[in-house]
Amino acid sequence: MTSTSGTIIDRPPTAADDAGWVFISNAAVVAAGLAAAQRQRTALMSYCAQIRSFHPMAVPAPLQTPHYTSAVMNARYLAVPADQRPSPQAIAEATAARAERKTLLEHGPDLHIIIGLGAVRAWHLDDPDVAAGQIRHLAEAAEAGSFRFGVLPDFARVPFPPSQGFTILDDDQVRVDHLTGELVLTAPEQVQAHADVFNELAAASVYGRDAQELLLAELQNVGALWRPEAPR
Repeated sequence: MTSTSGTIIDRPPTAADDAGWVFISNAAVVAAGLAAAQRQRTALMSYCAQIRSFHPMAVPAPLQTPHYTSAVMNARYLAVPADQRPSPQAIAEATAARAERKTLLEHGPDLHIIIGLGAVRAWHLDDPDVAAGQIRHLAEAAEAGSFRFGVLPDFARVPFPPSQGFTILDDDQVRVDHLTGELVLTAPEQVQAHADVFNELAAASVYGRDAQELLLAELQNVGALWRPEAPR
């Protein structure tokens, strides 16, 4: 994965990288090759001892079904100029490459993932079967014992609006989701601030059977998201 200047940055950045932060644009990722970027990210994460990840509006890569991955990749790159968007073949190759990240669930680092219910309400999907399949997959993951998986309920008491997804790799860097790319933070105070926020989210989330019940309840709402528009 490259920055807009072409520098390889999918490694643990140091505080010397642009004073503790680097921005990776979606356009740069497409230019570098989506599948290669996915493999580089998986390799980076496999070297970590601990990963903490929060996503309020999308399912993170290790927990995605292939159909969901394809759908969100197409949605993610809509902000890229039309003549620079990835081809269907590039999306298919990147989907297969991203699937390799599932190995982190069984043989990777100490992994703790939290999602918001907005992640399963499928604003970015156009197929109810894809949404339902993803929800069922998450419900199964809620019973897994090899990693921690929590769901932040609606109206959970947290001292801030959890509006952006982020992933903390060890205590070295934070990857923050952005409309047009990803912000990589490496300043120690930034990493600690996100770790403190993650702890608050974890305390407000539910796990195991409680998380599974929340997810399965969302299956009843899937059809409502694709109701045809009322006649005008």
